[in-house]
Amino acid sequence: MKGIYKYIKAQFASFIAFGVDFAMTLVLAEFFQVWYLAASIAGSISGAITHFLLGRGWVFEATKKKIPAQALKYFVVWIGHILLTTACIYFLTQFVAVDYALSKIVVAVFMGMSYSYFFQRKFVFN
Repeated sequence: MKGIYKYIKAQFASFIAFGVDFAMTLVLAEFFQVWYLAASIAGSISGAITHFLLGRGWVFEATKKKIPAQALKYFVVWIGHILLTTACIYFLTQFVAVDYALSKIVVAVFMGMSYSYFFQRKFVFN
């Protein structure tokens, strides 16, 4: 039961981080007319910072370990995350003709439930 509780907390943290990410993306793309992929990357950075802090302090309760080591591991995982996310959003938007905002939502849900949780639990905060 402890494992499922941690997974639910991780998904909730992902949801909050995605809210930060998505808001930043929309503000940049819609109000400041920044190219959707650049806006998405900027949003992802803000969401990643939020997600790291929530993961470290609340989800995995890993505050006894040194921040620089965890941050470096998180950064390595995040680079893979941002590359996969950007490629998927680009593919869905350019070749499947899905609106960039919907593409970002679909990709974020998939990545949060799989890639992000797995690597944070097994590598970053372990």
